[in-house]
Amino acid sequence: MYYNEIVTRIRATQQGRCAIDDFIMSSRDDAKKKIIALNFFEEIHFSVLEEERLNRCINEIETQLEQFRNEADFFNKCNSINLNTANFMPTVPSTLNHNTQLSMVMMIDGIIKTIENEQLYSRGKNRTTTKKQQINNIVTFPPEYCSRIISDFTRKLATEPGAMSSIRIKENNKVKIVWATDDSEINGIADATELRNILGLYYRKGAVLVKITLRGNPQQWWHKPTFFHSGMFPHWLPSHQNDGWGRTLNLANFTESVRETVSENNITWSETLEIRLLGCCEEDVQTQGWEDYLNVRLNNIRQRCINDESVLNDFQYFLEKIDTTI
Repeated sequence: MYYNEIVTRIRATQQGRCAIDDFIMSSRDDAKKKIIALNFFEEIHFSVLEEERLNRCINEIETQLEQFRNEADFFNKCNSINLNTANFMPTVPSTLNHNTQLSMVMMIDGIIKTIENEQLYSRGKNRTTTKKQQINNIVTFPPEYCSRIISDFTRKLATEPGAMSSIRIKENNKVKIVWATDDSEINGIADATELRNILGLYYRKGAVLVKITLRGNPQQWWHKPTFFHSGMFPHWLPSHQNDGWGRTLNLANFTESVRETVSENNITWSETLEIRLLGCCEEDVQTQGWEDYLNVRLNNIRQRCINDESVLNDFQYFLEKIDTTI
Protein backbone atom coordinates (compact mmCIF):
# COMPACT_ATOMS: atom_id res chain seq x y z
CA MET A 1 0.00 0.00 0.00
CA TYR A 2 1.34 3.43 -0.93
CA TYR A 3 1.10 6.62 1.10
CA ASN A 4 0.41 8.68 -2.00
CA GLU A 5 -2.53 6.42 -2.88
CA ILE A 6 -3.93 6.60 0.66
CA VAL A 7 -3.90 10.40 0.65
CA THR A 8 -5.43 10.56 -2.84
CA ARG A 9 -8.20 8.11 -1.90
CA ILE A 10 -9.11 9.92 1.31
CA ARG A 11 -9.08 13.37 -0.30
CA ALA A 12 -11.36 12.10 -3.06
CA THR A 13 -13.98 11.04 -0.51
CA GLN A 14 -13.53 13.83 2.05
CA GLN A 15 -13.94 16.92 -0.14
CA GLY A 16 -10.20 17.42 -0.44
CA ARG A 17 -9.40 16.91 3.24
CA CYS A 18 -7.07 14.28 4.69
CA ALA A 19 -6.47 14.36 8.44
CA ILE A 20 -3.70 11.75 8.21
CA ASP A 21 -1.76 13.86 5.72
CA ASP A 22 -2.20 16.97 7.85
CA PHE A 23 -1.00 15.01 10.87
CA ILE A 24 2.08 13.71 9.04
CA MET A 25 3.00 17.19 7.78
CA SER A 26 2.69 18.62 11.30
CA SER A 27 5.62 16.41 12.37
CA ARG A 28 8.16 18.57 10.51
CA ASP A 29 9.57 20.47 13.48
CA ASP A 30 10.69 17.66 15.80
CA ALA A 31 12.68 14.40 15.56
CA LYS A 32 10.30 12.43 17.81
CA LYS A 33 7.31 13.53 15.74
CA LYS A 34 9.05 12.46 12.55
CA ILE A 35 9.79 9.04 14.06
CA ILE A 36 6.07 8.58 14.73
CA ALA A 37 5.37 9.54 11.12
CA LEU A 38 7.98 7.04 9.90
CA ASN A 39 6.38 4.33 12.02
CA PHE A 40 3.17 4.89 10.08
CA PHE A 41 5.00 4.75 6.73
CA GLU A 42 6.69 1.47 7.67
CA GLU A 43 3.38 -0.01 8.76
CA ILE A 44 1.65 0.66 5.46
CA HIS A 45 4.54 -0.68 3.38
CA PHE A 46 5.95 -3.53 5.45
CA SER A 47 2.91 -4.46 7.52
CA VAL A 48 2.00 -7.92 8.75
CA LEU A 49 -1.66 -6.93 8.46
CA GLU A 50 -3.85 -8.18 5.66
CA GLU A 51 -4.78 -5.38 3.28
CA GLU A 52 -8.43 -5.35 4.33
CA ARG A 53 -7.58 -4.94 8.03
CA LEU A 54 -4.86 -2.40 7.24
CA ASN A 55 -7.45 -0.34 5.36
CA ARG A 56 -9.83 -0.56 8.31
CA CYS A 57 -7.09 0.65 10.66
CA ILE A 58 -6.19 3.53 8.35
CA ASN A 59 -9.83 4.55 8.05
CA GLU A 60 -10.19 4.43 11.85
CA ILE A 61 -7.12 6.63 12.35
CA GLU A 62 -8.39 9.06 9.70
CA THR A 63 -11.79 9.29 11.42
CA GLN A 64 -10.30 9.89 14.85
CA LEU A 65 -7.72 12.43 13.63
CA GLU A 66 -10.51 14.31 11.86
CA GLN A 67 -12.41 14.47 15.14
CA PHE A 68 -9.41 16.11 16.81
CA ARG A 69 -8.52 18.36 13.90
CA ASN A 70 -8.71 21.48 16.10
CA GLU A 71 -6.21 20.08 18.60
CA ALA A 72 -3.04 22.05 17.88
CA ASP A 73 -0.61 20.03 19.99
CA PHE A 74 0.83 17.06 18.08
CA PHE A 75 1.35 14.81 21.10
CA ASN A 76 -2.03 15.67 22.62
CA LYS A 77 -3.54 14.55 19.33
CA CYS A 78 -1.61 11.26 19.57
CA ASN A 79 -2.88 10.73 23.12
CA SER A 80 -6.45 11.34 21.97
CA ILE A 81 -6.49 8.29 19.70
CA ASN A 82 -8.66 5.58 21.24
CA LEU A 83 -7.01 2.21 20.79
CA ASN A 84 -9.93 0.37 22.38
CA THR A 85 -11.48 -0.57 19.06
CA ALA A 86 -11.87 -3.90 17.32
CA ASN A 87 -10.42 -2.41 14.13
CA PHE A 88 -6.95 -2.52 15.72
CA MET A 89 -7.24 -6.13 16.89
CA PRO A 90 -5.90 -8.69 16.16
CA THR A 91 -2.80 -9.30 14.02
CA VAL A 92 -0.34 -12.18 13.56
CA PRO A 93 -0.48 -14.52 16.59
CA SER A 94 2.63 -14.81 18.75
CA THR A 95 4.03 -18.33 19.06
CA LEU A 96 3.41 -19.52 22.61
CA ASN A 97 3.36 -22.89 24.33
CA HIS A 98 2.38 -24.05 27.80
CA ASN A 99 5.95 -23.55 29.01
CA THR A 100 6.16 -19.92 27.87
CA GLN A 101 6.23 -17.38 30.67
CA LEU A 102 5.29 -13.80 29.89
CA SER A 103 6.13 -10.77 32.00
CA MET A 104 4.53 -7.35 32.14
CA VAL A 105 6.25 -4.38 33.72
CA MET A 106 3.98 -1.54 34.76
CA MET A 107 3.87 1.37 37.17
CA ILE A 108 2.40 0.61 40.57
CA ASP A 109 0.00 3.56 40.35
CA GLY A 110 -2.90 1.58 38.87
CA ILE A 111 -2.63 -1.09 41.58
CA ILE A 112 -2.47 1.58 44.29
CA LYS A 113 -5.66 3.20 43.01
CA THR A 114 -7.46 -0.15 42.95
CA ILE A 115 -6.43 -1.13 46.50
CA GLU A 116 -6.98 2.31 48.03
CA ASN A 117 -10.36 2.72 46.36
CA GLU A 118 -11.52 -0.60 47.76
CA GLN A 119 -10.17 -0.06 51.27
CA LEU A 120 -11.47 3.48 51.64
CA TYR A 121 -14.83 2.68 50.05
CA SER A 122 -15.34 -0.07 52.63
CA ARG A 123 -14.83 2.55 55.34
CA GLY A 124 -17.21 5.00 53.70
CA LYS A 125 -14.45 7.49 52.88
CA ASN A 126 -13.40 9.27 49.73
CA ARG A 127 -10.17 8.08 48.12
CA THR A 128 -7.03 10.01 48.97
CA THR A 129 -3.92 8.85 47.17
CA THR A 130 -0.91 8.26 49.41
CA LYS A 131 1.55 11.10 48.93
CA LYS A 132 4.96 10.52 47.46
CA GLN A 133 8.07 11.37 49.43
CA GLN A 134 11.56 12.56 48.57
CA ILE A 135 13.88 9.61 49.06
CA ASN A 136 17.54 9.93 48.07
CA ASN A 137 16.64 13.05 46.04
CA ILE A 138 13.93 11.14 44.15
CA VAL A 139 10.23 11.89 44.58
CA THR A 140 8.56 8.49 44.79
CA PHE A 141 6.29 6.22 46.83
CA PRO A 142 7.88 4.86 50.05
CA PRO A 143 9.21 1.28 49.55
CA GLU A 144 7.47 -0.11 52.63
CA TYR A 145 4.15 1.28 51.42
CA CYS A 146 4.67 -0.25 47.96
CA SER A 147 5.49 -3.63 49.52
CA ARG A 148 2.25 -3.55 51.52
CA ILE A 149 0.23 -2.64 48.42
CA ILE A 150 1.73 -5.55 46.47
CA SER A 151 0.97 -7.94 49.34
CA ASP A 152 -2.63 -6.70 49.52
CA PHE A 153 -3.08 -7.01 45.78
CA THR A 154 -1.52 -10.47 45.63
CA ARG A 155 -4.03 -11.68 48.22
CA LYS A 156 -6.87 -10.03 46.31
CA LEU A 157 -5.81 -11.64 43.03
CA ALA A 158 -5.67 -15.07 44.69
CA THR A 159 -9.39 -14.89 45.47
CA GLU A 160 -10.54 -12.60 42.63
CA PRO A 161 -8.73 -13.45 39.35
CA GLY A 162 -10.83 -10.81 37.60
CA ALA A 163 -9.36 -8.06 39.77
CA MET A 164 -6.50 -7.47 37.37
CA SER A 165 -8.91 -6.49 34.60
CA SER A 166 -9.75 -3.32 36.51
CA ILE A 167 -6.15 -2.14 36.58
CA ARG A 168 -5.25 0.68 34.23
CA ILE A 169 -2.28 -0.79 32.46
CA LYS A 170 -1.39 2.58 30.93
CA GLU A 171 -1.75 6.10 32.26
CA ASN A 172 -3.99 6.87 29.29
CA ASN A 173 -7.36 5.63 30.56
CA LYS A 174 -8.52 4.78 27.04
CA VAL A 175 -5.78 2.22 26.50
CA LYS A 176 -6.91 -1.29 27.40
CA ILE A 177 -4.07 -3.15 25.74
CA VAL A 178 -1.68 -5.34 27.71
CA TRP A 179 1.95 -5.49 26.60
CA ALA A 180 4.19 -8.38 27.64
CA THR A 181 7.60 -9.81 26.89
CA ASP A 182 9.08 -13.30 26.91
CA ASP A 183 10.24 -13.61 30.51
CA SER A 184 13.26 -15.69 29.51
CA GLU A 185 14.75 -12.58 27.89
CA ILE A 186 14.54 -10.39 30.99
CA ASN A 187 14.65 -12.94 33.81
CA GLY A 188 17.36 -11.94 36.27
CA ILE A 189 17.20 -8.21 35.53
CA ALA A 190 16.07 -6.65 38.80
CA ASP A 191 17.03 -2.99 38.32
CA ALA A 192 13.95 -0.89 37.55
CA THR A 193 15.78 1.70 35.46
CA GLU A 194 17.60 -0.88 33.35
CA LEU A 195 14.45 -2.89 32.76
CA ARG A 196 12.46 0.23 31.83
CA ASN A 197 15.05 1.09 29.19
CA ILE A 198 15.26 -2.46 27.80
CA LEU A 199 11.49 -2.64 27.45
CA GLY A 200 11.20 0.82 25.89
CA LEU A 201 8.90 2.12 28.62
CA TYR A 202 8.76 5.91 28.79
CA TYR A 203 8.39 6.05 32.58
CA ARG A 204 9.67 9.05 34.48
CA LYS A 205 12.27 9.22 37.24
CA GLY A 206 10.68 8.11 40.50
CA ALA A 207 8.14 5.79 38.85
CA VAL A 208 7.77 2.61 40.91
CA LEU A 209 7.66 -0.48 38.71
CA VAL A 210 6.05 -3.87 39.25
CA LYS A 211 6.77 -7.03 37.30
CA ILE A 212 3.89 -9.47 36.80
CA THR A 213 4.81 -12.90 35.44
CA LEU A 214 2.19 -15.29 34.12
CA ARG A 215 2.02 -18.50 32.16
CA GLY A 216 1.64 -17.90 28.44
CA ASN A 217 -1.70 -19.38 27.44
CA PRO A 218 -1.73 -20.48 23.76
CA GLN A 219 -5.53 -20.16 23.82
CA GLN A 220 -5.28 -16.49 24.72
CA TRP A 221 -4.91 -14.14 21.75
CA TRP A 222 -1.42 -12.71 22.14
CA HIS A 223 -0.16 -11.20 18.92
CA LYS A 224 2.40 -9.01 17.22
CA PRO A 225 1.98 -5.28 17.95
CA THR A 226 1.61 -2.80 15.11
CA PHE A 227 1.72 0.97 14.77
CA PHE A 228 -1.99 0.99 15.55
CA HIS A 229 -1.38 -0.50 19.00
CA SER A 230 1.57 1.73 19.77
CA GLY A 231 -0.23 4.72 21.24
CA MET A 232 1.54 6.67 18.47
CA PHE A 233 4.68 7.07 20.58
CA PRO A 234 8.24 7.45 19.23
CA HIS A 235 9.60 4.78 21.58
CA TRP A 236 7.69 2.06 19.71
CA LEU A 237 9.82 0.18 17.16
CA PRO A 238 8.38 -1.57 14.08
CA SER A 239 9.56 -5.16 13.79
CA HIS A 240 10.16 -6.74 10.39
CA GLN A 241 10.70 -10.24 11.75
CA ASN A 242 7.89 -12.57 10.75
CA ASP A 243 7.69 -14.61 13.96
CA GLY A 244 4.58 -13.13 15.54
CA TRP A 245 6.56 -10.98 17.98
CA GLY A 246 7.42 -7.31 18.08
CA ARG A 247 10.71 -5.93 19.37
CA THR A 248 11.21 -3.25 22.00
CA LEU A 249 13.39 -0.17 21.56
CA ASN A 250 16.15 0.05 24.17
CA LEU A 251 15.91 3.66 25.38
CA ALA A 252 19.49 3.63 26.66
CA ASN A 253 21.07 3.18 23.23
CA PHE A 254 18.20 3.22 20.66
CA THR A 255 18.77 -0.36 19.52
CA GLU A 256 16.40 -3.27 18.97
CA SER A 257 15.96 -5.11 22.24
CA VAL A 258 13.67 -7.95 23.42
CA ARG A 259 10.55 -9.66 22.07
CA GLU A 260 7.14 -8.23 22.94
CA THR A 261 3.51 -9.17 22.35
CA VAL A 262 0.11 -7.57 22.98
CA SER A 263 -3.36 -8.65 24.02
CA GLU A 264 -6.63 -7.09 24.98
CA ASN A 265 -7.02 -6.76 28.74
CA ASN A 266 -9.13 -9.89 29.13
CA ILE A 267 -6.34 -12.38 29.69
CA THR A 268 -6.44 -15.27 32.15
CA TRP A 269 -4.97 -13.64 35.25
CA SER A 270 -5.50 -16.87 37.18
CA GLU A 271 -2.32 -17.98 35.38
CA THR A 272 -0.33 -15.36 37.34
CA LEU A 273 2.87 -16.87 38.73
CA GLU A 274 4.45 -13.92 40.50
CA ILE A 275 3.94 -10.24 41.30
CA ARG A 276 7.23 -8.61 42.23
CA LEU A 277 8.13 -5.09 43.27
CA LEU A 278 11.13 -3.85 41.24
CA GLY A 279 11.61 -0.47 42.89
CA CYS A 280 11.76 3.00 41.40
CA CYS A 281 13.43 4.38 38.28
CA GLU A 282 16.42 6.37 39.48
CA GLU A 283 16.93 8.27 36.24
CA ASP A 284 14.74 9.99 33.68
CA VAL A 285 14.60 8.67 30.14
CA GLN A 286 17.42 10.29 28.21
CA THR A 287 16.43 13.23 26.04
CA GLN A 288 19.50 13.22 23.81
CA GLY A 289 20.05 10.98 20.80
CA TRP A 290 16.67 11.17 19.08
CA GLU A 291 18.09 13.04 16.08
CA ASP A 292 20.74 10.36 15.58
CA TYR A 293 18.12 7.65 15.97
CA LEU A 294 15.94 9.41 13.39
CA ASN A 295 18.82 9.32 10.88
CA VAL A 296 19.36 5.61 11.53
CA ARG A 297 15.68 4.93 10.90
CA LEU A 298 15.69 6.99 7.70
CA ASN A 299 18.66 5.10 6.31
CA ASN A 300 17.22 1.73 7.31
CA ILE A 301 13.95 2.45 5.51
CA ARG A 302 15.80 3.66 2.44
CA GLN A 303 17.76 0.40 2.33
CA ARG A 304 14.52 -1.57 2.51
CA CYS A 305 13.13 0.44 -0.41
CA ILE A 306 16.25 0.52 -2.55
CA ASN A 307 15.32 -2.43 -4.79
CA ASP A 308 11.74 -1.34 -5.40
CA GLU A 309 11.52 1.87 -7.36
CA SER A 310 7.81 2.40 -6.71
CA VAL A 311 8.26 2.12 -2.93
CA LEU A 312 11.35 4.33 -3.09
CA ASN A 313 9.36 6.97 -4.96
CA ASP A 314 6.62 6.80 -2.35
CA PHE A 315 9.26 7.18 0.39
CA GLN A 316 10.61 10.27 -1.34
CA TYR A 317 7.08 11.66 -1.57
CA PHE A 318 6.65 10.98 2.15
CA LEU A 319 9.96 12.64 3.03
CA GLU A 320 8.81 15.80 1.30
CA LYS A 321 5.73 15.76 3.53
CA ILE A 322 7.87 15.78 6.68
CA ASP A 323 10.42 18.19 5.20
CA THR A 324 13.31 15.73 5.44
CA THR A 325 16.11 14.64 3.17
CA ILE A 326 18.64 11.80 3.42
